[in-house]
Amino acid sequence: MPYDKFVVAQIAGDLLEPSAGTDPRPATGLFALGPVYYGGAVLDEYDDRVDTLCRGFLGLTVACARCHDHKFDPISQQDYYALSGVFASTAYKEYPQAPAEVVQRYDEAQAKLDKKNSELKRKRRAVLEAKSDEDKTAAKAEVKAIQTELEQLKKELPPKVPLRPRPHRGKSIANMKVHLRGNPATLGAEAPRRFIEVLTNPDGLALSLRGAGGSSWPARSPARRTR
Repeated sequence: MPYDKFVVAQIAGDLLEPSAGTDPRPATGLFALGPVYYGGAVLDEYDDRVDTLCRGFLGLTVACARCHDHKFDPISQQDYYALSGVFASTAYKEYPQAPAEVVQRYDEAQAKLDKKNSELKRKRRAVLEAKSDEDKTAAKAEVKAIQTELEQLKKELPPKVPLRPRPHRGKSIANMKVHLRGNPATLGAEAPRRFIEVLTNPDGLALSLRGAGGSSWPARSPARRTR
């Protein structure tokens, strides 16, 4: 694969049409290989993706503009939050790399295992709460029986299905506001989703998907990636 096509697939594979039996969408998994906090420190997730994009493909430390305009390069907080808005408009998803029936078989077996684990916890609690020695002995016997069943279910559990993570279009598509001094509690102006301004003005270079297959990439165009 030519390097120009490789780069475009990594950054915007979800916007490319499959060709010659290849699907470029998994290439965007590059942005899902960083830290994922599952609803926690999502701003740090966006920071990692902006950093991956800009340091990896441009050699620019744009992530420091999270808190202030770049001190040496023409990179502003508006640029940082414009890019962050692109990533904030995506959602992290893990795609199973197996046929649907294999995934279903694993999910059903795992559900049985989880149910049995919950039952074991309840019975262990019953041992602690038993009012008499007779009740405690009976509860211990039930715990032992459940543990035996649990071990059998673990042996029967199919191999875990491999997953391929990648971001995809999110449910909410919106711009971010600048976080003054990097503080999300102190919001400034809205930053419309776009690429770095100094690289997308009419006289500069921009990432153009139209030129992805030929010598015109990068192309002189104000095209902007907004998902």
